[in-house]
Amino acid sequence: MAVLVGALPAVGKGAPPSPSVIAGWPRAAAPGVVLPGPADGVVLVGAGTRSFRRDGSLAWVDRTRTVCGNCGPLSRPPSIQADGSTGPIGLTAGYWAVDRRGRRIPGCNGILRADGTCLAATTAADDPRLPLLTYPAFTIGPPGDLPGVPPASGSAVLPGYEWSDGGDDNPLIVQDAGGLAYAAFRGPVDRASGVMLPGVLAAFDPEARIIVWATPGPVRVLTALAAGVLIVEGEGVAAVSPDGSTRWTRPVVRPQTVLTAMADDARGQVYLGRSRRDAAEGVTALTASTGRQVWRTRPTEQARVLAVGRGGRVYLAIDAPALRRSIRAVRWRDGTTAWERRVRGEVRSATELPDGAIAVSIARDRAGDPRSRLLLLDPRHGP
Repeated sequence: MAVLVGALPAVGKGAPPSPSVIAGWPRAAAPGVVLPGPADGVVLVGAGTRSFRRDGSLAWVDRTRTVCGNCGPLSRPPSIQADGSTGPIGLTAGYWAVDRRGRRIPGCNGILRADGTCLAATTAADDPRLPLLTYPAFTIGPPGDLPGVPPASGSAVLPGYEWSDGGDDNPLIVQDAGGLAYAAFRGPVDRASGVMLPGVLAAFDPEARIIVWATPGPVRVLTALAAGVLIVEGEGVAAVSPDGSTRWTRPVVRPQTVLTAMADDARGQVYLGRSRRDAAEGVTALTASTGRQVWRTRPTEQARVLAVGRGGRVYLAIDAPALRRSIRAVRWRDGTTAWERRVRGEVRSATELPDGAIAVSIARDRAGDPRSRLLLLDPRHGP
């Protein structure tokens, strides 16, 4: 069986450059997901949601929070939505979003479309007399609809399958550049045989509002590709084409698993986040069209992929305490280090702002540690 092998990134001579901290930063802030904010600022979603101006001053705070902050089990992390809002935030059946001014608005635990409707993969109640008998479905409707309730504007139910529990969160739904949407429903029951299956992967055309195809087996979607979707399959990953055929597969070395993936369509690469026994194992860069390995990080670095910049720069968290923790920017072609910044704590999240500055959320010891910081770096001091 093939495994993920290939060259490790070359190590240059001397220490890599370290970007400077922008004036007004860091700021004390509980760790969370960091996103670009209004006017080149930063939005941090964690224990509450905060918006910071570029000079580090606080623009607004949404103090609405759950017991554990934005701890899930949301199927997707919060992001900047098509209308400029930030979401989804919260827990199952209680998620929301915030607009540019920090006001709470209905959330979309799926894909918020340009027309303001929410495209989601969910369970749809087929018979109100049987509330626990639900069916996998794709739905399109207003943001804020609770999971399990099909919106009035329409739903498409997967034929031949049902769920025995309607309390699950919306499965992750992704959309490729051609507009086709994909979702994997975990643990459906085949109605004909009564057998519970590991999962079923389905493709949905949101314009025609029809299910294009469905296939049993896959249980988890990782990310959309330019054409198709990347899924977890067995002990590795597989790229599935828009017609449902498998383009390529790539196993990983046991007992590793693939937890996350980020695609860079502009450069035709995809980055896998590998783990071993719930600890970071490393990052592997693949060619999206063939699955060929381009580069990978060293296992001793315990690297995690954080974000991909508009120019293709890949941002990694280096988690190995023995090496000192850091945020590292690497070149997409070969994985070599462009710059690196040592930090005190664990890098939880990072994002590239429109002007190229890098916002970084750093956790110290535990989630509520007052020493946790939000940092803004100027990478122009690096190459």
